[in-house]
Amino acid sequence: MRHRVSLVVGAVGAWCPRGNVLIGALAVLGTVLVRPCPGTPTVEARLEKTVVGVGETLGLTITVTGSADVEVRATVPQVEGLRIEGPQTSRMSQVTIINGRQESSVHTTLTYRITALRAGQFTIPAFPVEVDGTTRQVGPLGLRAERGSQASAIRLRCTVDDRSPFVQQPVTYRVTWLVANEIHAYELTIPVLDGGDELVVEFMPPRGASRTQELMVNGVPMGAAVGKETVEGADYTTFTVTARIYPLKEGALTLPAPIVRASVQQGWEVVRDFFFMERRPKLVTMTAVGDQVRLSVRGLPVEGRPRGFGGAVGSYELAISASDTVVRVGDPILLTIRIKGSGLLSQVRRPDLGAVPEVARDFAVLGTLDPGEVSGNEMVFRETVRPKSAEVRRFPPVPFSYFDPSTQRYRTAWSSPIPLRVSPAPPVGPLETFGAREEAGRRPTEAVGGLRAPSRGEALLSPARDPWAPLVRVLAAPLAYGVLVGTMAIRRHLTRNRALWARRGAMLGLERGLSRVGRIADDDAFFAAVAELCAHQVAARLGISPAEVTPHDIPRLVAEGVLAQEGADQLQGLLEEIDRARFSPRPSDPQARAALVSRARKVLSSVRRA
Repeated sequence: MRHRVSLVVGAVGAWCPRGNVLIGALAVLGTVLVRPCPGTPTVEARLEKTVVGVGETLGLTITVTGSADVEVRATVPQVEGLRIEGPQTSRMSQVTIINGRQESSVHTTLTYRITALRAGQFTIPAFPVEVDGTTRQVGPLGLRAERGSQASAIRLRCTVDDRSPFVQQPVTYRVTWLVANEIHAYELTIPVLDGGDELVVEFMPPRGASRTQELMVNGVPMGAAVGKETVEGADYTTFTVTARIYPLKEGALTLPAPIVRASVQQGWEVVRDFFFMERRPKLVTMTAVGDQVRLSVRGLPVEGRPRGFGGAVGSYELAISASDTVVRVGDPILLTIRIKGSGLLSQVRRPDLGAVPEVARDFAVLGTLDPGEVSGNEMVFRETVRPKSAEVRRFPPVPFSYFDPSTQRYRTAWSSPIPLRVSPAPPVGPLETFGAREEAGRRPTEAVGGLRAPSRGEALLSPARDPWAPLVRVLAAPLAYGVLVGTMAIRRHLTRNRALWARRGAMLGLERGLSRVGRIADDDAFFAAVAELCAHQVAARLGISPAEVTPHDIPRLVAEGVLAQEGADQLQGLLEEIDRARFSPRPSDPQARAALVSRARKVLSSVRRA
């Protein structure tokens, strides 16, 4: 397809007042018109104007004109220093009748909004426009942005307290909006506050400011500190929004420039109509753009990095508390781990208790899937451990390593030791069920004369005589055959109903256990009895040890094919609820205890082997 192309080109030159040197000669392409052969649509790209002020917005329109409605798509490339937004699509049909001859045309227009973020000369490269599957090239388009006097009525200033922070080191980022005239409407955008993959942003309320005001920033109300300032002899009212930024990656990081569009009052104007004359504020739409801020983010040093360092940056303190300090061997102890500090708490990892030699030697660390929670200025984790022997006298100090950017050194915070009193656990038989423990030291009784001794005294020297022996010899074969047939029949019946009999037996033991538990009045004894009943019931159904029935072990049992997936989540939730209630400082009410017993009956009844 052959096309005729018409270009409108303007040359812009400027002479430097110092030295009389020509510093610029740029062809500014204001309009590009592509005229194809007759019968095909025309494509025209036009800039609203070619010289704009910094922060000013202009329109870029792409108009496709043809005799029929067409589908138009365009891809305008982004240019550094410009913000290009859009497009918005509109269509208009036109009918013309000249000397009885009718012509119709359809105009499809794509409109883009372009904002100059800094002064300079810009060129939008040629880009494709697709019209009903046919691609046309339009462009390039040029424009120049200058700093005008208009922007002095409003200004934007961006500051940071550190331009070369370490990874995860907090950086204070402030955006100050300076206003000289009265503002009637505005749109303030601070792209940094939206965060991203390379940084985490926390908004900082203006605490301690003598005067504050709520601003709409990025469409969300945020508090700003209000003050006064004089710049270049002009008095301004300042509105400062503050955020804390945590860079997540090493290398160069550019913080996008903020921008504000506002309707600023510039004096008054008189509006007259047929009946009245009215004095109104004269409003001028102005745009101010702040500066981009470039950070050089440093990686954490390798030298001196302690083993087990989890990447925490800042200044921290570690405190660990135990739910109970008087326990038996194997009893669970709920530890609450609190890490208080000034860094990025959401990135703080829980201390690895198993890596502490004394903890690994004296305690079984059950582990948890709890990711922790941020509470104020501290990160809270919870971990469950069980003492292995009665010789344990304390829970040892635990280290937490972090990098302190103020001293540029690695430091380690230690928790305080927790004194414990651990008593031996009572002996437990391998086949023992709930409530059927034997007393320590008890032995089976012995029968005098041996087990079922047939004779005593002198009769031991003579052979024993049985008058029923002949009859037994005669009936032995028929009886053996009958026993064999009956055994096989019972075995077939039990094979068909094995699951039913096992379920009935388990349910009978469960109901007895729940009935016994319901009569316990003391809270501690009640929850301990419920936990023990659940452990023995699940162990009996799955053929495992009761010590393996913990919330931490449930996913492992499912993965190993011991526990069926159906009902596993409910069982894990029941065990966690029992542990929380057992170690809760608040007393339980009868309704909550009854609900827990009812839930235990329902959940334990559904436990099956995989």
